[in-house]
Amino acid sequence: MKRGTRNLLIGCGIGCGLLVLIFLVIGGGGFFFVKQMIDKVERIDTATDAVTERYGRIVDYRPTADGTIAPARLEAFLAVRERMAAEREEMDDRLGKLADVESGRLHKGPGEVFRAIRAGVGLIPQIMDFLTARNEALLAEGVPLGEYLYLYTLAYYIDLGRSPADGPPFTLTGDDEEQPRRSQRRWDWSADETDDPESDSDDEQEYQIRERRNQRIRRQLNDSLLPMLDHQLEDLATGGGADDVRWPQDLRREIAAMHDAPLLLPWEDGLPAQTAASLEPFRQRLAASYSELCNPVEAAGISQK
Repeated sequence: MKRGTRNLLIGCGIGCGLLVLIFLVIGGGGFFFVKQMIDKVERIDTATDAVTERYGRIVDYRPTADGTIAPARLEAFLAVRERMAAEREEMDDRLGKLADVESGRLHKGPGEVFRAIRAGVGLIPQIMDFLTARNEALLAEGVPLGEYLYLYTLAYYIDLGRSPADGPPFTLTGDDEEQPRRSQRRWDWSADETDDPESDSDDEQEYQIRERRNQRIRRQLNDSLLPMLDHQLEDLATGGGADDVRWPQDLRREIAAMHDAPLLLPWEDGLPAQTAASLEPFRQRLAASYSELCNPVEAAGISQK
């Protein structure tokens, strides 16, 4: 089983009481449930292997040397998002129901509780279906996994200002756990400097869950995208061309900053003008394709090397 897939299975922490009810519900059908999960994991791994064999690893992706993004590549990215729309909407709905349970907003009548249980039972299979749909869409639209990650990061987190901490108010992936502290040059991670003896308890506060998610996703993205910027600089040095004479210097500075700050995403101080100009005509469509609740699955599923 691939590491990214395993992490999603380990950590679907949606509240102990609800988990107990979920396992009671699947009861005697547990064998078939487990077999279904194994089949879905194999489908994910098969599709992921196919994408990797065709396009290489995530870190092999080489952005355009001059920092522009071709309209055809953004159209392909959006076509992948469109192919995933049904699975994304269904998972968004499930996560919304479970978030209502976790936050106490749900009226705990028998009907609502049963619907929440059904949402919890179906969550893991839905995550599997979501990742499989993404991988199959990448193959269908000719989009490398690395390019998808690169565009997801620049479009949603940087250009549109969404947060890696986006997601439901509970731990969703196995990587949403305490991470080693890293020194930061340009960012103040004050929440990371607070020792809280209750941080590993079932009553953990939502802000702590989101802070760990934020750090996890940032660390993984920094690790995956930094080699892409290195490739970009290499291609620029070997004749990639750039209209702005400052571009090579700006790119070197950004690479150095990401090396110094392992939680830093590329271009958080502002996108290069040519990159922002490439994204601008697509901004409305990109914004419409984003799901705040699904973000941890999107990021956990695409940020492995």
